[in-house]
Amino acid sequence: RARIAQGVISTRARANSENSGSRSRAAILEDWALRQLDARADLDLITLGHTHQPALKASRSGGWYLNTGDWVEHLTYARLDPAAPPTLLEWSL
Repeated sequence: RARIAQGVISTRARANSENSGSRSRAAILEDWALRQLDARADLDLITLGHTHQPALKASRSGGWYLNTGDWVEHLTYARLDPAAPPTLLEWSL
């Protein structure tokens, strides 16, 4: 894939409208992102930070879901390079 997905995709309305039951908001948003990647070949990456739960997962279509986590508790951040898959890293003190 030659380019990183561009634009902003609103997830708040979608996540709030789904029946979460016992599922965490992080799981709902991750599932949503992976479905979007599988449905849209023009997307290479969906990145979210809303839940502060670090995650990096490849979709079946070859795109990536990335949640950067947070800087305070998990000390996580992402590295994006158009020539390589995204990387989720942890800062060491």
